[in-house]
Amino acid sequence: MPKLLCLDAGGSKFLFGIVKNSEIKGEPKVQHPADLPDLKEIISQEIQNNGFGGLAFATAGIILEHTIVKTSPNIKWLNNLNVKNWVDENWKIPCWVINDMQAAAEGENAKGALKDVQ
Repeated sequence: MPKLLCLDAGGSKFLFGIVKNSEIKGEPKVQHPADLPDLKEIISQEIQNNGFGGLAFATAGIILEHTIVKTSPNIKWLNNLNVKNWVDENWKIPCWVINDMQAAAEGENAKGALKDVQ
């Protein structure tokens, strides 16, 4: 099973982590991309160095169809970005886009404090 690059896009920093076989590997890396070209360079380096088979992209705001960041209150340069298409055009790997709070809740439900809650 290929590794998954997980990205949490926050207002002041981006966290990059590795997941393999549903387990987080190592400590997340902190990055501070200034714009989309800067983010592209960071992701390209991560993919080149680690050979990821997919990307999970979480951020605050309104996410449409797990594809488009409609509005990001903290990172305006993500507004109206079709992240799934952008990832496919640049790296040809699958991508899943999710609201950061939804990602946290799903993670806690699958592996964390809420795993026995329905």
